[in-house]
Amino acid sequence: MRHRGWVGAVLVGGLLMAGVVAWLFTGFPHDSQANAPPPRPVSSSGPAAVRPTVPSPPAESRSIRGTVRNARGPVSGAVVLASQAMAGEPLSERVCADDLMHVPDGSLIECSSSERMLELVTQREGEVPVLARGTSLADGSFSLEGLSEGAYTLWVESPEGVGLRRDVVAGQDGVDLMLGGGSRLSGRVTDARREPLAGVLVTAVFTGHSRFFEALTDARGRYDLGPLPRGDYFVAASHQGLMPESTTLRLHLPDVEQAFSLYSPMRVSGHVMSKTGEPVVGTEVRLDKPERTVRTDERGRFSFDGLSVHQTYALTATQEGFMAREEISFAMSGQDLATVPPDVTGIELWLGEPFAEVAGWVRDEQGQPVANAVVSLHSGRGCVSKHFQVNADARGQYHLGPLPSRKYSFRVSSPEGRLAHSSSRELSEGRNTVDFTLQRRLLAEGTLVDERGLPVAGESVSLFETSNEQWITTETSGPDGRFSLDASRRLEPCIDPTVCVPQEERPPGSYLLVVGSGWSEGHRERDHSEQVRVPSSELRLRVARPPTVEGEVVDETGQPVPRADVGLWSVDAPGREVEFASGRTDSRGRFSLVAPHPGRYRLSAALQHASYSQLATQEVELDAAGAQARLRFEAGHPLGGIVVDRTGAPVEGATVAFHSQLWSIVHLEDTHAEATTGPDGRFAFSYVSGEAGALSVRKEGYQMAEPWREDAPEQMRLDPSAREVRVVLARTARLRARFVRADGSPIPRFTVNGEEMDDEEGRFEWPILRTGPLALELSVDGELIPGAAPVRRTLSVRQEVDQDVGTITLRR
Repeated sequence: MRHRGWVGAVLVGGLLMAGVVAWLFTGFPHDSQANAPPPRPVSSSGPAAVRPTVPSPPAESRSIRGTVRNARGPVSGAVVLASQAMAGEPLSERVCADDLMHVPDGSLIECSSSERMLELVTQREGEVPVLARGTSLADGSFSLEGLSEGAYTLWVESPEGVGLRRDVVAGQDGVDLMLGGGSRLSGRVTDARREPLAGVLVTAVFTGHSRFFEALTDARGRYDLGPLPRGDYFVAASHQGLMPESTTLRLHLPDVEQAFSLYSPMRVSGHVMSKTGEPVVGTEVRLDKPERTVRTDERGRFSFDGLSVHQTYALTATQEGFMAREEISFAMSGQDLATVPPDVTGIELWLGEPFAEVAGWVRDEQGQPVANAVVSLHSGRGCVSKHFQVNADARGQYHLGPLPSRKYSFRVSSPEGRLAHSSSRELSEGRNTVDFTLQRRLLAEGTLVDERGLPVAGESVSLFETSNEQWITTETSGPDGRFSLDASRRLEPCIDPTVCVPQEERPPGSYLLVVGSGWSEGHRERDHSEQVRVPSSELRLRVARPPTVEGEVVDETGQPVPRADVGLWSVDAPGREVEFASGRTDSRGRFSLVAPHPGRYRLSAALQHASYSQLATQEVELDAAGAQARLRFEAGHPLGGIVVDRTGAPVEGATVAFHSQLWSIVHLEDTHAEATTGPDGRFAFSYVSGEAGALSVRKEGYQMAEPWREDAPEQMRLDPSAREVRVVLARTARLRARFVRADGSPIPRFTVNGEEMDDEEGRFEWPILRTGPLALELSVDGELIPGAAPVRRTLSVRQEVDQDVGTITLRR
């Protein structure tokens, strides 16, 4: 493939939308709600911007009345708002990380990528309307009038803080709205020359309820939003004539800084050439992300405008069974973006590579077309995998292409996912015709209820194939007790489940349905099992309700905390805790955890990020009826410290993690607050809290010299009031030895304290962590040396002192 001019081929990631050419905003945005007054100016120091409507009151209007309070009592002058989301409209219902999301039944649903999210935000789609507004009086009382029947979300905003309360029914009196600290979002917006940009619209979308908050940058390029409710946000910055930029943030700290740089739209242009070197007239050239198409002119030329400097683009041209493809980017790795040329010209797409197309019909078992069926193709694995997807039309017809000629895994399903087909086939050059007949998936569906007929949520439900003693699938019953288990196909084990090839279909028949988690170590046996006919859609199983702890996690002001990690633990001695259940709070801070049996447990909650961590624990007593609990995070504070070696010299490059004492045992690799020491050995966390906090320090060749816990030497406990700590590291010493038979020949494979060793000379090393006795147990597989008993040695060792003990002999 040949081309002229400069083309960058470095892949640049980003969350920016490509293809927004003409910007919609020339100042403050228009209100997306009918009859709305002009928007009020946005103060950089006042509460978050709002654009309430003045709706016509319903025929039978209702009101909501109550009081705004903070920790000191009633609050006057606070703005109170009521909003209401309609099903299918809020932006929060469209948020997900990828263009596709796998749902529990195995089907795929379409949702919004970051590019699509940015497009929706700039077009003001999906915003939840504000339907009523009021201001609290001197005694803190407020009244919201003119509401229709239904439940509303109430917001309260003032310079002192912000509050949120969901599911308040119209007509309710005595509603308490609590003001909390919230979070302020601010930052600086610059152009390609790093100069400040004034008049940039910064929109923060509270994804938990699709509320839009907005501010304009001042002459210094600064913006300020807040206080905002704590939670997850999609934040976009936009300015007329420039490409918008976006990011996702979790706002939890009192103050969060987020900068943006906006660049001019870019342009790419070139020619399409035939195999003989002639310009190709009228052929189609396609651009991805988002998909745009143009046709070449009489000289074979094409161009695309309105592209992002951050994005890598793929250009594809096709004609008469041949294709050309080129990836381009505007910025080279490490290049100053201010110096990037505004366009890429002289690209030549040479048509020479044959391509494939695939088209056909999607029908059900009765031969009827399946309208809007989802047809997905996968090839490759991991980062090099390719995915293509299209929806069939109303007649059940689909078309995909151009595609590289190769083997693909096909997955086809009806829109609701109850009919499906999976297969693998090779696509040859040119047009391929592939029709699909969707089979009804082999589903076992039903409801779990207790002895009173009430739904049982959060319980494990599994299918077991007795003919070959194989577990098929496991799901958890939903809030309404419903479950859906798919026994349709066996899949071969593979690293990337998106490209697993089905091996064979399971037939309809009798399967064992098992309810319960089957806890090992005698904690819990299967509490219910029965043979069921699959497929079945209306199974109703009466089971004993497992003891369940339900509740919510709140912050120091009493506001719900979404997406906090929760766990249910044993109350054994520290270091020997067992986690029986884990989960995460929903958008309203609620959780539900199932215990193996009645008894006393430790309940934990953690909200952790790169620079902050909040922890809370409490003991709960569960009887057969379960228990309710409320975990509260205390106000956080900064935590700093220094890491030194045994001589007192600072240790640079040590990784310091703040985490829960419980979480560190099982979830050490999970998200936690983490910092790296500088040349002075110092580290800092901006916001931590919790009585169960601990520090872990990692540095190659070192370990903590003064562990606070004998059972967990890799961590030190922290006093909840600690603001400054000192951690001492010792060099990790090594004990070296050689394991041999009685005749002196080496033992190549053996275990040391349960850890497998493999060395042709029988050599091994073991870390020396502290001064004192070190117990070793060396053992050999009985098949390798029959009758060999373990060798046990207790050696005296010293911290930071290597020791060679020579040979250790196995005797029978």
